[in-house]
Amino acid sequence: MRYSLYLLLLLLFTVSCGNQEKDYLIDYPHLKDKVVDLNEHLIAYNDASKNREVLNNKKTIVNIVDGTCSRCIQELKDWQAFIDKHMSDEDVNYVFIAQGQHDFYFEYNVLKKDFLKMPIYLDPEYKFTDSNDLIDVKAEHTMILDERNKILFLGSPVFNEEKEKQFFKVLNQ
Repeated sequence: MRYSLYLLLLLLFTVSCGNQEKDYLIDYPHLKDKVVDLNEHLIAYNDASKNREVLNNKKTIVNIVDGTCSRCIQELKDWQAFIDKHMSDEDVNYVFIAQGQHDFYFEYNVLKKDFLKMPIYLDPEYKFTDSNDLIDVKAEHTMILDERNKILFLGSPVFNEEKEKQFFKVLNQ
């Protein structure tokens, strides 16, 4: 009898833990159920960003970079390589936001070289993060939004294997 009770408790514990959905926003509880406005304050920068109607009915990956920082611009190149390697079959939207007053370096490396296929939007006055109350998530500058633009996940998968596993788990839910 005692053995059956232990087995039953172990089974219940295993099943209940296995069915719990991981909370990827545990460090940002105020963002749970937060809907992000992707249309406000963003200026289309390249041809891929001209058609905003495609931002409907799919999950969206949003990445925010400092458009005045050469290392951050390199991060856009790293993202493009990540997308080309891992995400060719994913049916998602991409929104890359360059914040701040971009300079010649940004213009030359992003627009003139034309290596980026993803849509890039400008936010010269940081209004996107301000109006969406995302100021405290600047360290986690990548997010996955659901079909209604609700935040599901924060963190970049580009150089972090653990985040990459979590990223694709959320993306494929």
